[in-house]
Amino acid sequence: MVLYLKCPECAGEMRYDRNIHMYVCTRCGLALTSADRDRLILEQRSSLYSDVNSEDEKRRKRKDYLKWWLSDKKE
Repeated sequence: MVLYLKCPECAGEMRYDRNIHMYVCTRCGLALTSADRDRLILEQRSSLYSDVNSEDEKRRKRKDYLKWWLSDKKE
């Protein structure tokens, strides 16, 4: 899986500018330092994995509900 850095402001692509030693958005021009970039990557990864976990949780709850609904012991 390739994780590329998206701009937090406009979702554009962030590229490294060697002249100013910062990551700059190609769309809106937002500039981030390396520390800001690292923090942003961690946030994006955690949101990516939390989305996967929440989808698994939703599927499990749906399956449990369907199992309950089809059972004879509803009360």
